[in-house]
Amino acid sequence: MTQGELVRKSIMELFLQNNVTGALAQNILDCIRKFNPHVPTTIRGLLKDSGMCVPRFLGQGVYYHIGLKENLQRYLDSWVDYGTFQHIGLQINYDGLSISNSSSQQLWPFLGRITTPYVSDVFLIGIHGGLRKPSNFNEVAMDLLAELKDLYKYGLYVEKWGRSVTVSVLAFICDTPARSNVKQTVGHNGKTGCDKCEVIGCLEGRMTFPNGNHTLRNDRTFRGQVQASHHRGRSCLEELPLDMVKSFPLEPMHLIYLGVVKKLVFLWQGLAARREKQMHSKIIADINNGLQVSRKHIPCDFQRKCRSLDDVSQWKATKCRLFLLYLGPVLLRNTLPCHLYANFRRLSLAVYLLSSTKYSRLFLDAARTDLSNFLLQYENCFGNEQIVYNIHSLKHIADDVELHGPLEEFSAFPFESYMRKIRQSVHCGYAVAKQAAQRYVEHVYLMKSTGVKHVPKEAGTKCVEFCKGKLMYLHTIFTSYSPDNVILA
Repeated sequence: MTQGELVRKSIMELFLQNNVTGALAQNILDCIRKFNPHVPTTIRGLLKDSGMCVPRFLGQGVYYHIGLKENLQRYLDSWVDYGTFQHIGLQINYDGLSISNSSSQQLWPFLGRITTPYVSDVFLIGIHGGLRKPSNFNEVAMDLLAELKDLYKYGLYVEKWGRSVTVSVLAFICDTPARSNVKQTVGHNGKTGCDKCEVIGCLEGRMTFPNGNHTLRNDRTFRGQVQASHHRGRSCLEELPLDMVKSFPLEPMHLIYLGVVKKLVFLWQGLAARREKQMHSKIIADINNGLQVSRKHIPCDFQRKCRSLDDVSQWKATKCRLFLLYLGPVLLRNTLPCHLYANFRRLSLAVYLLSSTKYSRLFLDAARTDLSNFLLQYENCFGNEQIVYNIHSLKHIADDVELHGPLEEFSAFPFESYMRKIRQSVHCGYAVAKQAAQRYVEHVYLMKSTGVKHVPKEAGTKCVEFCKGKLMYLHTIFTSYSPDNVILA
């Protein structure tokens, strides 16, 4: 490697490891060129071989397709050294994000990740940008659909092995509005909005769904549109060999943590304000005090710490999960009235069991029973007019765990985390989709140029590391000071 190539590679590694803006990158190049003439004059010169994204204009929006095969091939080229395998299983996410609160610009990316035989990082397949969400999903998904058809038919060729591996989509991970858009069904506010059963909703100020046993949907009845009022059209994904019901699991991050948990807290606050069901304002104040005291005892394994219940509308999903699974069962035991606490505890235990890699299969039926009992208790506590879509859907979540594994394996958490990278890649309000797509292409080019390999997460070494007074083992950090110095054995 010549001196110029070595300098070029070092600069690429610098840009790869940091989220460097174009202006800052240009300033760095100008500074280095004063001492080394081998440095490219502009950032465009450094990335001239990265390629350009081709736009496809759709009404008032624009779509850039990066490519599914290209992403999969990058991972396979790195994974061939970790053993042979016959099949690749994918998850695909489709959701929207806003660029800022002061702009109506929206981005709707297709994200993917490999979950079988190894788990990959999230990658960008394509992205749509515009002033509103795409009006026709089938038009946006044309390029992705063509690639999926080809992969289902021919697989993906691995040059080192001299053969192809089969590829299939195990699940489409979407929140409720996006899922109805993808499947071309009515929304969750429709009378036949349930994705899993043919229950008929009742309008009581809001759309509610009665408890009871209802006919379950399946792929045959979905494609045949047996319940015609559930459908708004034909989804292009019906052209693939997918189960149009089982391949679209209920997404737990939005449904349980942001939906059910917040709904429960709002109901408690409403009861306290009206002084009903033995609730009053002092109970809410006691819970808030407990949350405040708990903050200094929460280890760094949890990304966020819960604030007051008064701020619950601003809680992120990680806070709701922390409250439901860890803080709530302890803090609410001696504060909430017994019947409300028993109701919360059933939900907490069921979600804990369904989230556990160890217990989700072993206690699946117990969790399913707990959720059914939760719904009955919930109706007694708050009335059937409060059984909205998210609450009703709890009766189906155990079926998705049986098919797809623990809740965390089909949640949107990894995809939502990647959304932050997309937002950071946009530096102005002009051509936002092009910026996001081009930055991703350049990032991939830098990784190839610097020889970065994709190591499967399951193949990573489970070593102990010591760094700056911390002991790190797997994903856990231990220190000599509170609250990270306690181990429950």
